[in-house]
Amino acid sequence: MQKIRSLISFLIVNRKVLFHIPRSLYYNIRLVGVSAALRCPIFIHNNVKVNLGKGGAISIKTNLRSGLVKIGFNTTNFYNTSFDKSILTILGEWVINGPVNIGPKSRISIGENAKLETSTLWITGDILLIVRKHICIGDNAVFSWNITMMDHDAHGIFDDQGNRTNIEKDIIIGNNVWIGCNSTILKGVEISHDIVIGANSVVAKKIEASNVVLAGNPVEIKKKNTTWGGFY
Repeated sequence: MQKIRSLISFLIVNRKVLFHIPRSLYYNIRLVGVSAALRCPIFIHNNVKVNLGKGGAISIKTNLRSGLVKIGFNTTNFYNTSFDKSILTILGEWVINGPVNIGPKSRISIGENAKLETSTLWITGDILLIVRKHICIGDNAVFSWNITMMDHDAHGIFDDQGNRTNIEKDIIIGNNVWIGCNSTILKGVEISHDIVIGANSVVAKKIEASNVVLAGNPVEIKKKNTTWGGFY
């Protein structure tokens, strides 16, 4: 009887994504193993293109529950999941420390031997997140739309001795960070806690200050002693 009540509760809570659960279960089994997959912690919209490598895996380090991670589902009125499709490529490891919501038209690529770490994360949609080394995003992160974040330059640059001069560099995002639309976060960036990054900003250096509003290309401090309530 308890199992039946649990099943009914699961169906009621997740009624809006039931059509997507069979495919999601398949990828749950491949990414987190059969035991964890039975809880279906990852909901993947049927229109999300998924590419998995042999070493691709997700490690869940928080309380396991159904729908902990949602990828490709619409939470706004300016995306259409039938046309604004997402692409998820996992050849390395994604470590999940909290609930994640990634909206439509998002492109996330974790390369071989690379690691993405996230905690409580909200992405409205249309993000280009490319990990070739290591990106760590702190707790209570809110990303708007049309954001680019990459820990590399995509192509190699070499000196006259044939040595590569533009190596990959970690990106570290602190807690309680809100990134506005059309912003770019480049390799080697470290962002402190309690930060708001204004729309159309480019972050290309370490930001040590906390409780500030940043904006511009490159960013500079626009306001100090600020805070925001966070999304969750």
